[in-house]
Amino acid sequence: MANNVNRTVPRLLPAAAISTLSNSDGTTGDDVAATQAHDNFEAYQARYKTRLEAEQPGRVALMHDGALVAVYDTTADAYAIGCEKFGLGSFSLQEIGASPIHLGIMTAALS
Repeated sequence: MANNVNRTVPRLLPAAAISTLSNSDGTTGDDVAATQAHDNFEAYQARYKTRLEAEQPGRVALMHDGALVAVYDTTADAYAIGCEKFGLGSFSLQEIGASPIHLGIMTAALS
């Protein structure tokens, strides 16, 4: 017999649907997500990186509007809470202590 466990699972839209949604100011989901990712990464690098890498390496930081919201043990936990609190595309996650991925020759092709 299956164990019935009640779980709250955020309802997610496909990425294609998100990018076509327009906000009241004319921006799309892609615009908001890109701005969040950029602003949050800059804030993480400037204000949180050194302390978090010393105190909580290997964990995941949930960032929103340039501020550290919380730190979680897993990406799945941080993602679920981010979706619940802020909605898809309105937050970003940063793996604490993760090194940037070097793509070699592909870096030039992607930029």
